[in-house]
Amino acid sequence: MEWLLLADNVNPNHSKFDRQKDAIFASFLAHMGGEVVDADLLRWSDSEQTGCDSDVKYRGEIADDMDGS
Repeated sequence: MEWLLLADNVNPNHSKFDRQKDAIFASFLAHMGGEVVDADLLRWSDSEQTGCDSDVKYRGEIADDMDGS
């Protein structure tokens, strides 16, 4: 689940984010039914596609602590 924190430019190894990692993991279990999900069973949403390209952003390097040092 660390990749979710990395996507928000957060260091997932910092202990102050343990509560968030636990909550993300619990949510994954509740919605997906287990720790591991067969990718062949996953499908794209059946909602209408907008045709928009996603906005790619550069997030830079992840600091070891919150003050950026």
